[in-house]
Amino acid sequence: MTNARNACDDGRPSHDQHTDYKTFYDKHYLAVLRYVRGMAPHLDAVEITADAFSRVWETWDRPKGERRAWLFAIAKNLARSALRSRSRDAVPVELTDSHDVLVAHTADIETRQEYTDTMRAIRELPDHLRDAIVLNANGLSPQEIGQVLGCSPRTASSYVSRARRLLAARADLPTGRLSRRRPRDSDQANDPGDRETRGEA
Repeated sequence: MTNARNACDDGRPSHDQHTDYKTFYDKHYLAVLRYVRGMAPHLDAVEITADAFSRVWETWDRPKGERRAWLFAIAKNLARSALRSRSRDAVPVELTDSHDVLVAHTADIETRQEYTDTMRAIRELPDHLRDAIVLNANGLSPQEIGQVLGCSPRTASSYVSRARRLLAARADLPTGRLSRRRPRDSDQANDPGDRETRGEA
């Protein structure tokens, strides 16, 4: 479905819509690809990512502010569906450089083994905590993470905080080793921070 105001007279998407979509695609493609690979490195992350973008394009009339969260939610659901269709143990998990977004650069980590252990610790987190920390590492705000995971922004922040502490304990790394993109000013205003909340987490 296309917005009549922006679509061509024959119902085709307008040039502006194509331009906006290309900008959106270029901006978020690598982040979604890394997210999918982080969930399941042995799946075809390229295909899943392409499918996710295709579905977003089909619903391009969605409010602009919701598109990024919607994109990650679709990618998450597609990856989960693919995982359910095959055994998690069918193919050994191989860690790749695409996971670097989740932790500080390997040059800042004492050994490659420590890096590998950290990545495996991320993989072993409960699904909701792993998703939250990966989405946070990819720059999503608490509100967007909540939209992807189906929880409140405060709960999303709690998940990120808990994931950091678990990773620090399991990998014997300080929480500062986990990379986090600098939030936008608007995010900082709405972010409840790392405070635990009762009844939501």
